[in-house]
Amino acid sequence: MSCSTHESNLFHFDRFEIAGLECDSVGGYWVIFFFAVGLQIGRNFIWAKSSQKNREALQFPKDSEERNKIINQLLVYTVLSYIGHIISFLLIVGANVGYWIAILIGNLAGTYYSLHKQDKDKKENKSMALEMQEMSSLLERFEDDSIDRRDYEKMKKFRKVLIRFLKDSEEYKNLNLEF
Repeated sequence: MSCSTHESNLFHFDRFEIAGLECDSVGGYWVIFFFAVGLQIGRNFIWAKSSQKNREALQFPKDSEERNKIINQLLVYTVLSYIGHIISFLLIVGANVGYWIAILIGNLAGTYYSLHKQDKDKKENKSMALEMQEMSSLLERFEDDSIDRRDYEKMKKFRKVLIRFLKDSEEYKNLNLEF
């Protein structure tokens, strides 16, 4: 095995290496820099859409037509995401700090913009406050002779704490739940 060094492009802004090609061009460097920022923003939009479609798909029964339609859309997002990963990898292994910064900037901007622009889920998942309110009402109705009295008292105490927690939560106030 033999190893050798060559001049690094780590801190150069007038040349770059991508996919094994070393190029000398200040303009080319900046084109790739801004391309990397845009690529990462796009990858974040794909991630947000894909995550939402995953949640949607799981709302439908297995093998249903609705679920299969969403899975087909997810496959397109998967291919686009894969292509984006490969291109990002090629930029990263080009070993240039500027491109690493471009990827970071793109990720930050992409996360911010993609989640601000993303539509809310079509089918809402039951909120935590609603689930806790249902649990509380179950505990209230629960009376079973087979349960130890100490356990029953602990469940009643838990219900009181749960109600106090829910009444202090912002989501509870927005839902106008009654106990």
